[in-house]
Amino acid sequence: MLVSGGHLLARVIPVPSLEYGHRLHRPCSLIEYRASLSRFVALNVDTVFPGHGRPIAAIDVLATRLRSHSRQRATKIETILRAAPAIPFEIARRLQ
Repeated sequence: MLVSGGHLLARVIPVPSLEYGHRLHRPCSLIEYRASLSRFVALNVDTVFPGHGRPIAAIDVLATRLRSHSRQRATKIETILRAAPAIPFEIARRLQ
């Protein structure tokens, strides 16, 4: 068993920050988040208890869905930016 808190959620896609932060030298949390999915799968646990919602039994299926969502989102953002320059607010509006 594993308690994942808000890191793995069945019904909500976490949105890690893309920012490095001013002079904090923080690593990119989206890259770290995507890499962490494989580490969670490798734990080979039977049940994940998220911070919200019901327990998750198929962590590998969830990880695949989260990776897929991330790739689809990146593709949409790339398409938006190839069409015309946009500020983050405009990108967010076009993603809806």
